[in-house]
This record gives sequence, C-alpha cells and structure tokens, in this order.
Amino acid sequence: NTKKIFAFVGFIFVIVSIYFIYTLDVISYLKYYNKVSLFIENNYVNPNDVEIKFDSKRNLVHIYLESMETSYADIEHGGLFHENLIPQLTEISLENENFSGNKNKLNGARPLFGSTWTMGSMFAQNTGLPLYTPRGFENMMNTQKNFFNSVVSMGDILKKQGYTLMFLCGSDAEFAGTNIFFRQHGNYKIVDYNEMKKQKIIQSRYHIYWGIDDAKLFETSKQVLSKLAKEKNNFAIIIVTMDTHLPGYLHPSCTTLFKNHDYRDIISCSDIQVAEFVRWIQEQDFYKNTTIVITSDHLGMNNNVFKDTVFDDKKRRSYTSYINTAHANFKSVNFRVYSLFDNFPTILSAIGAKIQGNRLGLGTNLFSSVETLSEKYGYDFQNHQLAQRSLFMENIADLDIQSLENFKYLYEKPIEKNCLGFIDTGEQPDRNSEIDIPFKGIAISGWVLHSLEEKQIVDNIYIIKYNDRKKFKELEKLPFPVLAELFGDPLFSNSGFSTFLSAGSNYAIGYKFGDQYYECTNLKINLSH
Repeated sequence: NTKKIFAFVGFIFVIVSIYFIYTLDVISYLKYYNKVSLFIENNYVNPNDVEIKFDSKRNLVHIYLESMETSYADIEHGGLFHENLIPQLTEISLENENFSGNKNKLNGARPLFGSTWTMGSMFAQNTGLPLYTPRGFENMMNTQKNFFNSVVSMGDILKKQGYTLMFLCGSDAEFAGTNIFFRQHGNYKIVDYNEMKKQKIIQSRYHIYWGIDDAKLFETSKQVLSKLAKEKNNFAIIIVTMDTHLPGYLHPSCTTLFKNHDYRDIISCSDIQVAEFVRWIQEQDFYKNTTIVITSDHLGMNNNVFKDTVFDDKKRRSYTSYINTAHANFKSVNFRVYSLFDNFPTILSAIGAKIQGNRLGLGTNLFSSVETLSEKYGYDFQNHQLAQRSLFMENIADLDIQSLENFKYLYEKPIEKNCLGFIDTGEQPDRNSEIDIPFKGIAISGWVLHSLEEKQIVDNIYIIKYNDRKKFKELEKLPFPVLAELFGDPLFSNSGFSTFLSAGSNYAIGYKFGDQYYECTNLKINLSH
C-alpha cells in the first residue's frame, strides 16, 4: 500500500510539474532568465551619431488608437473577421500607406518585447527602444524623477527644429510616468483630464470612463489644432484615445449591433469617430502641410472578441496608416515586416526629415529600402533577444531603484479597513448610472489612483455580497476586466455595473490580505439613475 501511495503521489507530481511548465512557460523563463544579450547594444543607432536634416518641415498629427489592430478587419483585407468591424479605418489605411506593397491588405507593426503596453508602445515609437523596467513595474515610471534622460527621442529632435509640441489624452497623464517622459523629451505641453478641468474645457465633476470619452477628446483636439494652425511654428501633436481600452466605453451616439455591451460595438464606434476626425483635418487649410499618422499602442486585450473567427495570433498587427506624407509619390512594393520601433525614423521621414543611413534606435525608415531588424534577423529571433537581459538598457535607464522598492513596500503593506464603502443597489443599475465618489485615492492591482495625501495599493479585490449588512453571504474575487472597469485611473468607471450587481442585493467592496478579508468603509458610492 505504501508503494502504491508513493507511486500515485509521484504520478501526480509529474502531471502537476508538466502542467506548470507549459502553463507558466517555465522553459522560456529559465532559458532567458539573467541571460545577457548584446543585441540592442550592437544594433542601436544613436540619433546623436547620425545626421538628421529637414529640407522641409511638415506638421504632424499622431493618433494613438487604444488596442486597435488590423485583425478587426475582414479576411479579404487581412483581418480575421467575416464582417469588417473597421471598414472606414481599413479604407483609410489602404488608400494611404501601411507598407503592405501591392497587396490589397492591411499591414502593421508586430508586437515585440518591451513595447506591448501603452507606455512601452509610446516609448518605442518615440525612441526606437523597448521600455525596460523591473518585471511588474512596467506602469510605475511615475515613481521616477527621470525617464531615460540620456535617450534621444522624437520630441527632443522636433524641439530643436522649433516645433510646438502638444500631448492630448482623456485620462491622467501621470499614469505610468507619461507626463514625465513627454515633458523631459521635448517639453510637450500636456493637456490631459486634469488640465482640461483646470482650463474649464470640461466641468470639474465631468468624468466618463478614464476621464473624458473619445468624442470629447476629438472635439477638444479640433479646437487645439485650429489654434496651433494660426501660429508661425510647425506643430506636432499626439492624441491618445481610450474608449477601446478593455472593457471599453460605448458612446451613446454609436449604433449597437450586438448584445450585452459587446466589445465589437466599441471597436466599430471608434472606427467611425476616428474616420470623422481624419476627414475634418483633411478639410482644413492647414492639412496641405500636415501629415497624419495613425498607429495603435498595442494589440487588443479582449481575446473573446475572436471567438467566432479562425484565430491566428501570427496575423495580428497593430493598426497603421501614414497619410499625406512628404513622400507624395511613394508606394511600397513589398509587404514589410516591421515593429513599433520602426515608426520612430519613419514618422520623422514622413514629415520631411532625411536620416543618414535611414536607421534610428532599433528602427528603420520604412520609406527606404533598408531592411528592418525583423526582416534581417527574423521576428522570433529579435523578440527572443529583446527578452534577455541588456546591460546597455540597464545603464541608460538609470532607474531610482529605491523609489521602486518603496512603491513595492506599499504594494505589500495592508491599508486600513477603509477604502471603498457600502454599495446598496436598490434596483438594477444600468450602464449609464451616475456615480458620485468623494475619494482620497488608492491604487489597486497596478491601476494607480492619485491620492491627495498618499498612495497605497491593494491587491486581491473582492466584491462581497450580503444577506444583510453584517454577515457574508458569499465572497468572490473580481475578474480583471471588472477591476479595470471599476478602478480606472484616476477615478472609477461606471460602465457595466449590471454585469455583476444583481437587483435587490446589498454589496460591499473589500480586499484580502493574508487570510483576512476586509470591508472598505470610509468612502460612499451613490448609484442613481
């Protein structure tokens, strides 16, 4: 019997080991952990070391589309869907330039290590480098005083050329250190959610989703562009959308084709809004000397959207379109294989820069015939090299590790028993419920909310359902999409409460630390219709 027990335990151990090896990708982790690569150091082109000359200067409007990818198009045009979710963006890209050659298909950047989240993507497209931070701290560059100060970015180059630089987003630009990066690299004027309130572009209590919705963002962008066009200097403006961030916000003006807050409706809505904004720019007098670049920050995060498709991860690309560039007669011949790094020199070339050698950072000017690193080495090899340790990147990062460690300490430290407050639904709330939240500020599972007094983090957020206001009936952990929905930055989103709050039940939000569950008590949340 003892032998049988040991044999059985051994069998279970082998099965569990195999499961963890494949589920957690332990093989890849062990393969690359602490392995040093010279790939970045050997292939990086420092913009200070090459001549960058502007024979002419064009204005730039760079639109970052949240989670937008070519896969949302139909199969005929290179997507994965039978019915095109982004027909207007497809038309825009095909009529302009996406470096697909003669094929009537969309093309875009393939994701590479260090550029697969919003701040990593913006860093990659502006410097040609992956954003290297300690694992788990990718969105915590707001703890730093400096953001890769020694690196030369697009903003640094354009500032020297006399451009007026602006950055517009509907959320809080402090998130992930976005404001630090763009102020230190080009001294961009940042107009984010908080700045819009200061300038009274929006009312002090205005808050939709992460701050302002994309419709309001584009409306504000039109006003800003109209003012910039009257100035003598060339301008470069970055506009960052947010409605398509998981789980997504559907503007009331948009058509609903699917049921139950379907993410496909949100994609289609963004397609319409962006196309309308592009057409507006094209109707303005300043368009003649203005280049529009549309890229996504990263691939979509809602894989459920592909449930009715023949999913092929290798076909997924970040949406890309270069419109009205300095290369008026250019038409790509070959279907290029490229990454977000390549947008750095390509955007500069699109607005009139001539770059010695046609390479900057790890990027290649796609308007040239020079091979991208993905074409030269192969996508998989390049990605594996980037995943390894880089002493070169560690040196130029010059991170204040103590600040990160202090942040980690807060992450591991339980807060007091008061963070959110009691929710009494009364009746089933709908998606448009208004939430009045007088909050101090709290950061939850990496989604940082900015406190007036301090910053704290709570992991393991739970929704607690009660029979009455004293005893637990059940306790369940909130899934990540709901966390993102509830705890957006800098306030809370009201979208989709009906997905998990049922009519006539009493709820509270709490958290788990160790084996103890805590109800949050100090903040009041009002749901009203």
